[in-house]
Amino acid sequence: MKEVLTKFAENDANVQPYEICQPMRIDAIGMEFTNINVDKGLISQRKNTHKLKEIIALNQLTQHIMTYQVDRNQEYLKHRDVRFIDNPMFTIYNDIYIKGDYIYISCAQGDEVYGLIINSKVLASTLLSFFNIAWLGAIPLTTDILGKWGKNEFSQARSEKSKV
Repeated sequence: MKEVLTKFAENDANVQPYEICQPMRIDAIGMEFTNINVDKGLISQRKNTHKLKEIIALNQLTQHIMTYQVDRNQEYLKHRDVRFIDNPMFTIYNDIYIKGDYIYISCAQGDEVYGLIINSKVLASTLLSFFNIAWLGAIPLTTDILGKWGKNEFSQARSEKSKV
């Protein structure tokens, strides 16, 4: 699974990247690995001519992860266009990335931990059509919305601990 996440973070400036995801729980793959790959992805996105388009299902975990990442790095939303769907029927248990004809799927949910890389023009096109329909109904994630969600408690606790 870590290989899938690492491979997707690699730069390909000419390809529009898409992501439909339940952001990974840090406890599933480790905080250090997660933060390193998020940072690599941000560096990669700076070089890309296309912003990453990302859809998340809104829940307590995704709110926590989004506020944590933005608290950790203020540029987190600068190179990605994140939208969320606030509907309990929209449940995501995987990270699904689409880059050109490649689909990167990873999961760390319960007993299921896996990663797949599939090279398929047809499957990429099919998943991209689902993505585009969901994108139309999704709400853009802005710093104003993040502010309404409040400060990330984990980030605050780490900040206070480092002051001591």
